[in-house]
Amino acid sequence: SSSSSSSSSSSSSSPPYFPPPLPDVVSYNTLLGSAAQRSSWQEAIHLLVQMSTDRLRPDVIGFNSVVDACRRQSSWESGLALLEDMSVHRVSPDAITIATAMAACKGHE
Repeated sequence: SSSSSSSSSSSSSSPPYFPPPLPDVVSYNTLLGSAAQRSSWQEAIHLLVQMSTDRLRPDVIGFNSVVDACRRQSSWESGLALLEDMSVHRVSPDAITIATAMAACKGHE
């Protein structure tokens, strides 16, 4: 009888299993913001594509980060192409998107 109670207590002492969290838009936005801060526009674009693979729809915050990453590397063509991608994803640009895209194009008239 005591052996059965000791085996049940050892199984209850193991920590519960929690599966790893699934990626969500907020976690992707954090990664996109980090890529933008490091001026890694190619990484940011890759992450944006990966969001679709994970069946997540990017939001304006994520797009703004990617446009900013493009601006930081003077990749204005990619920044403007992202404005088109926003419409494909049914995301409306905001004032930050427009100002960042304009800054990316500055000097490239």
